[in-house]
Amino acid sequence: MKFTDFKLKARINTTFAVLLIFVFTTLAVVITSYLKQSIVKNADNQMYTHLQDLVDILDSQVEGHQSLVNMSLNLTHELFYSKGTPKLVKEKNSIKIKTNDEKEFEVSFNSIEIDKQSLFKNYEFVDELKLNSINVASVFRKIESGYLRITTSVINKDGDRALGTVIPNSSEIIKTIEQNKNYYGRAFVVDDWYLTAYEPIIINGKIEGILAVAIIEKNYEYLKKQFSNRKYFSEGYPYIVNAEGNLLVHPKSEGTNISETNFFKQMKSASEDEISKSRYQWPDNKDGEWKQQFFKYFKPYDSYVCVSLYEKDMYESLRVLNAIIIIGILACLILTFLGIYLLLRPVLFGINSIADISSKISQGILSVDINIQSKDEIGQTASSLRAMVTKLKEIIGEVISGSNNLAFASEQLSSSSQQLSQHSSEQAASVEEISSTMEEMASNIAQNSSNALKNENISNNTRLGIDELSRDTENTIKANKSIAEKTNIISEIAFQTNILALNAAVEAANSGEHGRGFAVVAAEVRKLAEKSKIASDEIISDVNNGVKIAIQTGDKMKSLLPQIEKSTNLTKEITASSKEQDTGAIQINNTIQQLNYVTQQNAAASEELASSSEELSAQAEKLRDLVSFFKIENSEVLINKTKAPSTPNKSKEENKKQENKHKININLDLNKTYSESNTEEYQSFLR
Repeated sequence: MKFTDFKLKARINTTFAVLLIFVFTTLAVVITSYLKQSIVKNADNQMYTHLQDLVDILDSQVEGHQSLVNMSLNLTHELFYSKGTPKLVKEKNSIKIKTNDEKEFEVSFNSIEIDKQSLFKNYEFVDELKLNSINVASVFRKIESGYLRITTSVINKDGDRALGTVIPNSSEIIKTIEQNKNYYGRAFVVDDWYLTAYEPIIINGKIEGILAVAIIEKNYEYLKKQFSNRKYFSEGYPYIVNAEGNLLVHPKSEGTNISETNFFKQMKSASEDEISKSRYQWPDNKDGEWKQQFFKYFKPYDSYVCVSLYEKDMYESLRVLNAIIIIGILACLILTFLGIYLLLRPVLFGINSIADISSKISQGILSVDINIQSKDEIGQTASSLRAMVTKLKEIIGEVISGSNNLAFASEQLSSSSQQLSQHSSEQAASVEEISSTMEEMASNIAQNSSNALKNENISNNTRLGIDELSRDTENTIKANKSIAEKTNIISEIAFQTNILALNAAVEAANSGEHGRGFAVVAAEVRKLAEKSKIASDEIISDVNNGVKIAIQTGDKMKSLLPQIEKSTNLTKEITASSKEQDTGAIQINNTIQQLNYVTQQNAAASEELASSSEELSAQAEKLRDLVSFFKIENSEVLINKTKAPSTPNKSKEENKKQENKHKININLDLNKTYSESNTEEYQSFLR
């Protein structure tokens, strides 16, 4: 169903609803987008600030611990040297130590003594330091591979003093000590990281040992207290995770390893020099809620300080705003529909009234009363409709009168066109008979012309053949004469040969017995010469007879040539006359064909005219019926008044008389038809 098929009220309500929804939705999207960006920006600034505060707290703790370590080293120095000058014990001590690859070996060394007491396994000095709040202190003795701890207040996992630990020569601590400088920094002691301070012990001008103090690097209780007091939005919190993925400080999962989670991998791949931000799902699967975290690598702890929050908490105010916008849109829609209803009610009443009046007009009822008198657009429409109805009444009255007159005229035209069609058909039949006869005559003339042309060709060919035969006869006479001359030469040769043969026979007889064989040959040659002479004489006689006959034949052919040439000329004249007759017959036939075509066209046109007049009569009657659909004052009287009686059909006898009346001379009919149609072809044919 198309939108234009709905009622006006529904279309207006739908249009306004769509427009309002579009406007408010666009406004809501713009506002939401702006507020979302603002919320994200403010949240980022707040989180950066909170994170930096936490980092500053850790920095302050590290700086405070480092200052405390430095003070502890100064106090240890004072206490150590207050007991006297340190010396090396003459007796050597030995202890088993372990290397990094867990191999044990025994080392011997001269212990350091102070106040005449060896410090090896003597814990009096370090315990005294504990009483002065220096909980972690050690004394190292230099050995070949580094520096060996000979006394300490550090307790290992087994509950014993952590003796025998060696700081290798490759350590940065030892490299600094060997330069007679104090070392300050982080160090892993037993099972945790400490902030440490190392001071070289110089005996007899040589560095023989180290004084060391330390304070545990991280005060987790303090950090937990600081971190637990902080919350971001409703469920955000801070935490610390070390580089191995162990949660050091966390409100719920402290001690858990998160090295395989996506957000920890995001931390590891980020820059360590600045605050970074990442987005992830938690729990770490497709069903987890989206969170954002801000983190920074804290080098003194080799850990990451992080703050995280749920995006749903961050966008809570945005959801409230969206709810307010939706409620506002619904309220606007309700108020708009109410206003549209109050505005459209009188308009729709006027439109419905005009629609009812238009419906009556569509049913042909023009006697309607339009009572709408308002001055607005509806009133102007009603006024225009009133004027239209008045004008339509006048037009319909005239159409009714015109349709009746048209029906009467079409009936008269139909009767006349039927008579014209009948006469045209008879004329076309007559012209068609003439055309058929003329076509047969033209065909016979064309056949005669063709035969005359063939006869002319045969006469020409015969004359040419006789001419050629005459020339051949003359050539034959010449050839026979040439043969006769050459045959005379052969006869003379045979005669001479015969004489030579006689002379040879005489000579052979004179030779006696030796010429007998030659005599035989001479006799044979003479016989051949005689035969040749006889044959040549016969040939000469035959050739002379042939020459005579050829001469007689040539004379007879020459006497026939004038007669044949005369016959050929007569044939050419016959052919030329036949061609002229054929051309004339073709022109006459073409003219008759054109006349036949025009007559057929006239007959067809008259038939179409008759058919069209009948159709016109039917359409006029239909128009009169259609016009009767409109109801105006005195319409029935007007229709009956203008209706004319139809012409009755003629009887068969009258039609037959009419046919006989029109069967006149064909040429007169043709002349009459074409003089009426003014066709050039027929005028040319008459000329």
